[in-house]
Amino acid sequence: MTDPTPDRPLVTFALFAYNQEKYIREAVEGAFSQTYEPLEIILSDDCSSDRTYEIMKEMASAYEGPHKVLVRRNKTNFGWASHINEVHKVACGEYITWSAGDDIALSDRTKVFADILINQKLNMVHSAVVKIDLEGKILGVKKHPSHVQQPSMNSVVTEKRGVVTQSFCFKKDAFALFSELSKDVTHEAIVYGFRAAALGKLKYIHEPLTKYRVGSGTSTQKFGSATLDRQYEATKVSGWRITALRQIRIDCKKLPRLKENGDLELLIDSEMEKWDIIHSINKGGWAEIYRAVRCGYFLDKDVVRTAFRSGTYLLTTAR
Repeated sequence: MTDPTPDRPLVTFALFAYNQEKYIREAVEGAFSQTYEPLEIILSDDCSSDRTYEIMKEMASAYEGPHKVLVRRNKTNFGWASHINEVHKVACGEYITWSAGDDIALSDRTKVFADILINQKLNMVHSAVVKIDLEGKILGVKKHPSHVQQPSMNSVVTEKRGVVTQSFCFKKDAFALFSELSKDVTHEAIVYGFRAAALGKLKYIHEPLTKYRVGSGTSTQKFGSATLDRQYEATKVSGWRITALRQIRIDCKKLPRLKENGDLELLIDSEMEKWDIIHSINKGGWAEIYRAVRCGYFLDKDVVRTAFRSGTYLLTTAR
């Protein structure tokens, strides 16, 4: 591996995998193909029950390229947030970029990210992605709206849309100001979007730098009915949003200027209460509609949409 210099610092490319033996070879090949140097590649497995870890070990043993490669495995299944925390502890890079075990990083991704971060003295960059299906067929470029490209703290809290963590890179020291992710956090994009907005110095790159596989995530589940699928997805997402907002509330205590922002704290608390109501309705707690009326959320578009969809679900399952 090339020695780091002030102009070319060490970057860590972290590949997170769990039960992705079907796609892991392409993901590892994407990591190995990176043109940036010096690069540390961490292939990390969250105690998969299939051959994901064995394949990563085999590929690392056969690798003869310029990058330093570390293969590691959690002793038990930690879950997404704790897996991130563990990898960050062992990452030596001044900057960190991620990839999932079912996605494919294009070869110049890390170089593009690092050049912009270093030259423009930024805290984070993120980019558009190319969507691919389960067989690798290109579905098109995923274009992100302005509040995702350059999020504000308020937009992250209210829109629940963070940065593009499938294709991003950040300065490790800057984000070390915040605590580890709570173990129940699943929607890390919201959390990192808030952190990026709080720290500033964020840039979005319109060039797609990652092939993002649609429909293969470990949380993807199908029930054979479109109505059941929608209800399951809505329940899952509303739970994700609550845990992300809870983490954001914790993060607010880490930066002095955020602790003094009472309006932001009120906004976060209000959104947490609203999504707690939505999550309860999604799980069948129709009495929560009275709570929504009492708390002034009944005409909120998210609450109305949830009540309508959940009502359709109940009518369908009652037949």
